[in-house]
Amino acid sequence: MKLAKDLNQFLLNKELTRTSGTTAKITSTSISDPGTYTRADGKLYLEVMANFNADDTTTLVNLAKSAVQKEFTAQKVESYGLNKDVLTYDFGQENDNQNSFKSLALAFPVLLLAIFILLAVQFRSLAQPLLIFMAIPFSFFGLTLGLYLTKNPFSFFAMLGFFALIGLSLKNTILLTDYANQLRRQGYTAVDAAVEALGERFRPLIATSLTAVVSLIPLALTSPFWEGLTVVLIGGLLSSTFLVIFIFPYYYLGAEYMRVHISRKACLIWLAVTIAAFFGFGALGATVAAPLLSVALIVVLTILGKRRKRKARA
Repeated sequence: MKLAKDLNQFLLNKELTRTSGTTAKITSTSISDPGTYTRADGKLYLEVMANFNADDTTTLVNLAKSAVQKEFTAQKVESYGLNKDVLTYDFGQENDNQNSFKSLALAFPVLLLAIFILLAVQFRSLAQPLLIFMAIPFSFFGLTLGLYLTKNPFSFFAMLGFFALIGLSLKNTILLTDYANQLRRQGYTAVDAAVEALGERFRPLIATSLTAVVSLIPLALTSPFWEGLTVVLIGGLLSSTFLVIFIFPYYYLGAEYMRVHISRKACLIWLAVTIAAFFGFGALGATVAAPLLSVALIVVLTILGKRRKRKARA
């Protein structure tokens, strides 16, 4: 009972700091009636409950759990005359949500690998699937901004929306890359192929993306349950489509330059590092840091490639 009271006092009005620097507070706490025998797995327990003043529950329960574990260490718990593992955590539905998040987190790399293998077989290349994957980080800015403006947390349903967004956004880069490849085989230069592919595929690219966005708007406005999923799809599609039209052709030209003038290996390295940078820098960083790193990497690999050729000639 003493441990429960101390834990209750510790949590009351506890301020929790998110990774973004913003804070939330535990507004109220309570202890279950010690006169009522409550059991779990055959063991008696007392329950300490807490409420937050914000709705990003997943983040806040993790922060609260970390704060409790930091304050009530195994040694401190044993000082109450109890076993060190006596403290357990039960967040109800949130436990199910976190388990679902873990399942999706495990499924994400498997999904990307499966898509990569299919694209590698279809395009007979290891580099071009990475080029096509550019559409995924292109969507980060839009989906992040959409969730922020609508005050939706990155929930389980938002994650489901992101999984659906992967397929919807990849079809844009697949359209452009495939058509540009056809033109290259016909003798077009890389620049002419990129320009012609964008001109020919512009209308179907815009039409399919806007059709999806418009069809999702009624669901976003009328169903709060699906709001997070639809916001991710709408924001991500708009962002990805815009950047694919205005930015992706330059990455295609960069990949062709690396492949033709340096080596296929250098092209693969450049694309892999660029994709990793997009994922690593996040939504805002991807719009500035990743492109700058990509340009710098082209310069470095070009210099190294020319030096290697000079040595080979000598």
